[in-house]
Amino acid sequence: MTAKSAIFVSLMGPPAIRIDGERQQLAIHGQTRALFYMLSAHANRGIRRARLAEALWPDTTEKKANSALNTAVWRINKVLMHFEGASVTTHDGIIKLNLLSPAVVDVVALEAAVETAEKSDGTNTAALENHLAQIVGTCRGPFMDGLTCDWALPLREKYHEVWVQALHYLMAFATARSEFGKALTWGRAIIAADPFRETIQREVMHLYALNGQRAKAIQHYLALKKLLRDELDIAPLPETVALAAKLAGPTPCDPRSFRIQTAPIGSALHAAV
Repeated sequence: MTAKSAIFVSLMGPPAIRIDGERQQLAIHGQTRALFYMLSAHANRGIRRARLAEALWPDTTEKKANSALNTAVWRINKVLMHFEGASVTTHDGIIKLNLLSPAVVDVVALEAAVETAEKSDGTNTAALENHLAQIVGTCRGPFMDGLTCDWALPLREKYHEVWVQALHYLMAFATARSEFGKALTWGRAIIAADPFRETIQREVMHLYALNGQRAKAIQHYLALKKLLRDELDIAPLPETVALAAKLAGPTPCDPRSFRIQTAPIGSALHAAV
């Protein structure tokens, strides 16, 4: 490890600290490491001391928890002094991981890229798409995968939504260029992780048809119908049934008639279009 290297904190998947793509075993352990990951998930925003103490040292006195917290912050900064763009500060009861380039936390980068996509005016989409795909490629699974700590659970749901939205934008970018096979790759990735998103299931059906695979589109619908029946004892939405009927009809799909809607799609089954 060289002085002032760039640190990459991976939270999408098993949590890890990486330098030049290689996982590192740094000199922070136990609750100190948990504190670092918790601060990383809230990088540049910060968390109140009381919340950190309660989350990480719940079975001790307030005085001992605050002492442990101070020691943990000191240990983290001792490690971060070797890296560029990352440090922990305490001010007015808030403890914050300050993050500047070239330091990166994957969930922070992912959320920022999705926000940029949401604000895009449709220009320079190639650069935006490449950036988004690069960040998505660093995601190795659910947020803090393998950990069951209470503080991580709501963030796991939040960043799952951000990840889905990122793939949804990648679907839209590829579809706009009529690269339907590429769009299908992103759509199938969403469905593999979250098969009950019927909105995405319909888009994948449509993309199969646009890609010249109408039989595959119908097979996909039948598999979805079986999944909903077997797992939830419900039928597909009327919109999905209507699309399947249309795709089974004699008229080919017109690519110009199909646009992926990239507004936030939510996590619930049968999310509104």
